[in-house]
Amino acid sequence: MPVNTKKKHPVMPRPSGLSRHLLTVFSLMFCSVAFAMSDTSAETVTLSNGQVIVVNLADTVESPAASRGNDSGNDLIIRLRKGFSLDTELNEDRLQRQKQLLVGKQAYIDRILSRAQRHLYLSVSEAERRQLPTELALLPVIESAYDPMALSRSQAAGLWQFIPDTGRLYGLEQSWYYDARRDPLASTQAAYDYLSKLNSIFNSWELALAAYNAGPGTVSRAIKRNKALGLATDYWSLKLPAETMAYVPRFLAVAALFKSPDSFNVRMASIPNRPNYRTVNTP
Repeated sequence: MPVNTKKKHPVMPRPSGLSRHLLTVFSLMFCSVAFAMSDTSAETVTLSNGQVIVVNLADTVESPAASRGNDSGNDLIIRLRKGFSLDTELNEDRLQRQKQLLVGKQAYIDRILSRAQRHLYLSVSEAERRQLPTELALLPVIESAYDPMALSRSQAAGLWQFIPDTGRLYGLEQSWYYDARRDPLASTQAAYDYLSKLNSIFNSWELALAAYNAGPGTVSRAIKRNKALGLATDYWSLKLPAETMAYVPRFLAVAALFKSPDSFNVRMASIPNRPNYRTVNTP
């Protein structure tokens, strides 16, 4: 797999998606023993287009943009909760069943937090920047268990599990050497673009999430059927594929767990409120 670093190889091709590829590669290698030998706090990689990738290798410092107006201290989970706005206390049987499945699942939450700590800062920061509900940063929990290399039977890939066609529609390049669906930064931006678009169509985050799972056409047809029958058209009233019927309740149950772990009889370890990687541009 060709990679450009400071040591240049003129005979090697320089693909247009290389900067995003390098960001993915170096972010995934962040905790590897290969970097553990370095005594410096960061390493830079200069790309052919002038962009510089800064990879934090040891203790990272919270960026000024993130620290301004942020009184969440060193715990990213506290910061995450401050942007919650979705209703996770609905009296819906499907939601209650999903909540019950999470009660006492300490091993599950420990495993999720271990994976999420590399990428959750990025997801939360991007949601805040766009003024979106920060619960959306938890969607990769049910999509991929926060594994950027996850691949489903339907070829959905990455943290946000984009299928190939939808990924291309939202600018995620896919080639033999680079799949932007597995790029934490590119896929997070694309996912929020897609979710924002769906919310603008359906004017409901629950319907937007259902459409993210089943496709907007499936949700639109279900709404049309209910309208023809004189029935309510909210998410809870629609007849959707079985997976989608459970998808939104499962997501809301996970959000409720992060909001109030004591209610689920679990402990939630803190996650450092700092980035694991960042990009800067040269003048």
